[in-house]
Amino acid sequence: ATPTPTQTITWTDSPTATPTATATPTATQTITWTDTATATATPSVTATATPSSTWTDTVSVTDTPSATPTATGTPSFTATPSFTVSPTATKTPQPLPYHVTVSIYNSAGELVKKVFDGDMAGKPTGLGTAYLAPVGNGAFPVALSLPGSGSSPLIWNGSNDNGQAVAGGVYYVKVETIDPYGNVTAYSQGVTAMPPQALDSLAIFNSAGELVRVVDLPAGALPWTDVSLVGSGAGVPGGGSALDLKLSGPTGTLNYSWDGKNDQGVPVQSGSYMVRLIHTDSGVATTVKVLAVTVLNLPGSSEETALAAAIAAPQPWTPGSAPSGLLKVSYSPLPGHQVQAQLYDLAGELAASALDGSGSGLLSLPVGRLAGGVYLLRLQVISGGRLAARTLKVALIR
Repeated sequence: ATPTPTQTITWTDSPTATPTATATPTATQTITWTDTATATATPSVTATATPSSTWTDTVSVTDTPSATPTATGTPSFTATPSFTVSPTATKTPQPLPYHVTVSIYNSAGELVKKVFDGDMAGKPTGLGTAYLAPVGNGAFPVALSLPGSGSSPLIWNGSNDNGQAVAGGVYYVKVETIDPYGNVTAYSQGVTAMPPQALDSLAIFNSAGELVRVVDLPAGALPWTDVSLVGSGAGVPGGGSALDLKLSGPTGTLNYSWDGKNDQGVPVQSGSYMVRLIHTDSGVATTVKVLAVTVLNLPGSSEETALAAAIAAPQPWTPGSAPSGLLKVSYSPLPGHQVQAQLYDLAGELAASALDGSGSGLLSLPVGRLAGGVYLLRLQVISGGRLAARTLKVALIR
């Protein structure tokens, strides 16, 4: 027997398990290592000794799986909710718990002045007083403090509800408190009102008896007993000079110069005026001296000159004298200026108005439907602010 080598090739199927990755939406990217088995065919020759007379070389092919790590990127998305807290501050007004009324009474029990009527944060437990410097009417104000109330001191200005300074003497401060439950607590305390300080003043009236200027005089030489002119009885304040007056008293003299303007700062018209020296004590005014003066107030500008020549016509106005129902106002032309006319009744109500935007020298006021009576005609040069003003009286007759 002759050994015959025989080659036998054997194929072996090896299943390969492959994991399948599923992409899940997540906010985090994760790197995953996956072991993947790969079938690799490796031929090998195996010598097998067979106790026979035949030698057989058998070649077998064996599939050997090998694990190869494979990096797989799997994106994942994770939704993470976030909460934001924003605090909001809201002011809630808290009602004040105590209603407080503070009133002043005289010795006869009559109400003189209600100083305060409102709410306070706390309940007043007492009353403190302090005297302050005198005010314009000569009265001495009193500061009233209310401990426990949480409020600032109240001020009684030494006057009654009509604004008149009260006479010196003992008065009573009544404090009445109502708590949140409606309970009423009241107490009173005496306070001495100091006599009002005496005041002297000059009051200047025009020939129609209208007050045009008030000047408060210093109290250093009270009482002033006489007023006289220095030099001539006529002045020309509008031209740059003034009307000089001399005041005399027991302890000295005082010179005062009137610039010829009223309390509104407007030059008065030329004419006769009465200067009254008035002494006020305890709220009672007494005329000490009356002085007649003549004022020659020359216009100091072209605007004042134009208004000084102003005339309202016809005067008196009647329906027959002006069938058109217009009141004509003429003045010296002021080119480039605006001139305004306003007609007021004696109650201070505006009845009619007109504007001359070119300074032509003529204005017309509609008065045909106004009631008869005396009116005040106010003329003003108003270009770039008031430059000059004048007031006239006009009469309408029905």
